[in-house]
This record gives sequence, C-alpha cells and structure tokens, in this order.
Amino acid sequence: MFDLLINVFEQALIVFFLYSLTHEHRKNTLVFAFLHFLFSFTLITCINQISISESLLFVLFALISFFYLKITTYLSTGNALMFAVLPISIITVINAVSDISVMFFLFPGKSFYEILTRYQIPFDLTMQLTHAVAFYFIARVLRSHEIQMPEKDWYIAFALVGLSDVMAVCFQTVYFEYASYQFYLLIGVYSVGLFIIFILVLFNSLYSHIVEESKQKLEINILQSQIESNEKVLRTREELNRIRHDMKHFILLLKKENINIQSDEINETIRQYESVDPSSVPIQTRIPAINYVLNIKREEALLKNISFICSINLTRDIQMEDSDLYLLLSNLIDNAIIHIGIKKIIRINMREVKDMTMIQIINSVDGPTVDVNGNFLNKKQNESHGYGLMTVRLLVQKYHGYFMAEQDGVDISCTIMLPRSENIILS
Repeated sequence: MFDLLINVFEQALIVFFLYSLTHEHRKNTLVFAFLHFLFSFTLITCINQISISESLLFVLFALISFFYLKITTYLSTGNALMFAVLPISIITVINAVSDISVMFFLFPGKSFYEILTRYQIPFDLTMQLTHAVAFYFIARVLRSHEIQMPEKDWYIAFALVGLSDVMAVCFQTVYFEYASYQFYLLIGVYSVGLFIIFILVLFNSLYSHIVEESKQKLEINILQSQIESNEKVLRTREELNRIRHDMKHFILLLKKENINIQSDEINETIRQYESVDPSSVPIQTRIPAINYVLNIKREEALLKNISFICSINLTRDIQMEDSDLYLLLSNLIDNAIIHIGIKKIIRINMREVKDMTMIQIINSVDGPTVDVNGNFLNKKQNESHGYGLMTVRLLVQKYHGYFMAEQDGVDISCTIMLPRSENIILS
C-alpha cells in the first residue's frame, strides 16, 4: 500500500512539473495531464511487479512525457524532448547521490538492500520530499527565464540530460553491484566523455548565438538611430526655413523708416533666432555605425558640459565590422571623457591618409596623464578605462592597424591608423 502511495505522489509530481514548465497551454491540457498521470501510474505499478531494465524504463516514461508535451504545449520538438527526460533524470541523479551518500557516510560496509528493508518508509519519504523541492526550484528557474535557444541546441541539451541519467545509473550500479562493476564503469566513463563533448559543443553554439544576437541588436539600434537622426534633420531644416522666412521679414522691418529697434516684433524674431540650438543637428557621415556612436557619446558629453567637436571627412567605408567599430569608438570616447580636463573639450578627427584611415580622439587634461610609453596613468582610481584601452588595442591588432597615445601639454591624442584595403585577413 505504501508503494502505491509513493507511486501516486511521484507521478503526480512529474505531471505537475511538466505542466509548470511553460506559460502557454493548448485546450484540454488538464484532461491530458490527468491521462498522463493515470497511464504513468498504471505503468509503473505494473512494472514494479516484474524485472525491467532501467534503460527501457527511462525510454518509456520519456516517450510518455514527450507526447504529453507535444499535445498540450507549443514547444519545439527538441525543447519537448529535453523537458521530457528532465524529471526522470532529476529523480535518477538525486536517488544515486542519496543512495551512495547514505551507504558511505551512515552505513559503511553494509548492504544497501538490507538498509532499505529496515528504513524504507523514512528513506522514501525523504527522497520524495527532496524530489519535490528540486522540481519546484528547477521549474521556477526554467519558467521565469524562458530560455530561448536554436533547435539544435535543445537536442544537445536533451543529450546532456540523458547522459546525466546514464552516468547516475552506472555509478550507482558500480557502487552496489560489485560483480558487474567493470561493464557499468566503462559505460559511465564513456558517458562522462560524451557529456563533456556535448557541453563544449553547447557552449560554443550558445556563444555564437549570443554574438549573432548582439550584432542584430546593434544593427537594429543603428537603424533606429538613423531614423531618429533623419527626423531631427527634417525638424532642423523646417526650423531653418522658418528662421529664414523670419529673417527676411526682419530685414524688411529694418529697412522701414522710423522703425523702433526695441519693438516687440523685432525682439521676438531675435529671441527665436537665439533659441536655435546648433548641437541639436545630428552628426551624419556615410557610415551608420559612426553616426550611432558619435550621436550617443555627444549627448553624454553635453550632459557633462563637455564640448564635443567633430571633423570627419571619409569617402570610403572603414573595413571593420559594425560591432567592432562601435566598441572601438565607444572605448576611445569613454576614455576621453574619463580623463577630461578643466577645459572640457573633446575633438574627433577622422580622415583618410593615403591608404590608411585615421581615427583621432583629442581631449584636454589636467596634469600628466600618459607616460613615456603611451600608457595611461590611473590617477582617478578607475580601472574600467584600462580594460577599454585593452579592447581598443586588441581590435586595432585584429585589423592590422596601430594605436598611439601621446600627451602634448594639456591635450591627449589617441590616434589609430587602419588599412583601407578590402583584402584584410583578420587575425
């Protein structure tokens, strides 16, 4: 009777765990959840009466959970496979760790089956409570983060979870079944090797996915920046046209005889003219990534009352990826803002010099900031600019250019020269 209650609790726990993994469900999900519970409970009760392989048991329950998830959720095939094997693997791993730990620490040298016969009820109750706690926290993490991965990564994750189940069974068998330990130990070792390989493949795939996603976000931001810049240019042109019209009217007023210079009409025209902010016109070049960075950094500088002067004359694209160009300019300008002097002036120069593209950032400073080797002194106790300049040097090296920093009195200049050849082989 006690075994039946344990089976009821465990199968209900698995069904509830699978139900909790996703936010969206199809129609009649509760009906299928009950059918899943009823079928699984009946199956495990019948299996307990006969001897069956752990591997077959794992496959049977994984298939039941997989079909349940495909019927009741909108998960992809790979995602459903991974979630289907997850509860069985969690139970197997927890049981293996608990069984071996109990044998090693509490009952060294005694038979596990003898111990289980004497302490089955408290041991099973403890295990089911542990399963419930583990299921709760794992379901909470998976549900809250809503992990998004390419389909092939879900298949890799499915293989990893399945291998963890195999390893747990093998190591548990090695510990308890001394007669056949060599075979299970060999399978366990192979499983560990495959597990490590799949982990490396998954990490590489996730890294590639993250890099691609970052590039897409940057492209979207650049596009959005272009749209905003074009809108600002249109507004500025409208403002200039309006001022042009007002100035014609203003000149006509001045030509009149006996005009009162202090009249309200003239003062209002002058006030509108003085209210025009020339910095509101966005920086525009032929390269969208440069426009995006410079407009953002100019706003940051203006908020700190730093003059931001740009002189850009580029007739060709810079042979860099947008993400790298963004990192390069962002770190250079951030470094200039960090080391800004009392004059608060930053100058950006970009132009073509023979077969090279020159990027130069000049900013005012107070006192010595660069040593004789071109390294920045950390006088402001801020380590972030050190990592930023390291990133700049690595990027310049990647595109076979060179970087030079020097101080001339109260000005620091960071100069980068990049080849303009379209046949650059990235290192």
